[in-house]
Amino acid sequence: MNLSDPRSGFDPGSRFNDASTGSIWAFEWPNPPPFPSQQRTNSPPPSGDTDQLTPTLAALQDMEGDVSEVGKGRNRICGLVAATFTPMTHDNEINLPVIGQYIDYLVMVQGVRSIFVNGTTGEGMSLNTEERKLIAEEWINQGKGKLDHVIIHVGCLSIKESQQLAEHAAKCKASGIAVISPFFFKPQSTDALVEYLKEVASAAPDIPFYYYHLPEITGVSLNVVELLDGIEKKIPTFQGLKFTSSDLLDFGQCINKYKDKFDLLYGKDELLLPALTLGATGAVGSTYNYIGNLYKRMLTDVERRDYNLAKEQQVLVCLKTRL
Repeated sequence: MNLSDPRSGFDPGSRFNDASTGSIWAFEWPNPPPFPSQQRTNSPPPSGDTDQLTPTLAALQDMEGDVSEVGKGRNRICGLVAATFTPMTHDNEINLPVIGQYIDYLVMVQGVRSIFVNGTTGEGMSLNTEERKLIAEEWINQGKGKLDHVIIHVGCLSIKESQQLAEHAAKCKASGIAVISPFFFKPQSTDALVEYLKEVASAAPDIPFYYYHLPEITGVSLNVVELLDGIEKKIPTFQGLKFTSSDLLDFGQCINKYKDKFDLLYGKDELLLPALTLGATGAVGSTYNYIGNLYKRMLTDVERRDYNLAKEQQVLVCLKTRL
């Protein structure tokens, strides 16, 4: 099976999939091909003048290794972040031994060096606390020296469990933690949501904290730009958000006010191009696991201000996800 080809039927499995379908995680992960033959070279624009780049890509270029006002001494996140799948065996158990090879595949085939663990793609809400801890530990340990950022999603319906996962992620030296909004007893105001986020963040006071905005699943459709107003005063470690919504008006307002202050990561892969034109500072998505190299070409096209080619690339990646 050639996992670098999306037509291969890349299927990381699911706790809710019929094991008889044969998830790839139950078999030996193939060795990734040599890195140089797989990664497209991102050469600078012909002029070599970053002033001619779009604001989005110029910012991505400038922010690499930069230090934000909130969370001093920590690198900003930019570019692509793969929302990782949770590998499962045919026996419905987490399959930790393949994670090392999974990381090699992301880095060497897709050119993606940052990950978002135990989120929606990773089915974190369907795993128990111990499984989530083991998965987080494995990604962090196996990613040392290979990955730039390992963000662990720690959100639960229980604040105490979220705090336990946050504290555990910090002890394991995660790059940061992310939390989704409660979605059973939903916060009815931005103040209520911020108070919930504050309680979780307090369990890991020394690492960056991100809000995971996913209104189509949580039903919590509060304006994020209002949530960001003054949030660093209540959550000193707040460093940004994963915005997974098609409400580009709200996202654009966030960018307009806070692009230079927070990491504003967009979470809908199929709308990445319009998000980039608005000024997204990065992106978190599931398809970056297996066609991240194609998205990186789109980033290069936008950097070169070749929007026609970028549009073609966006259509191409959308079509490939439907294969």
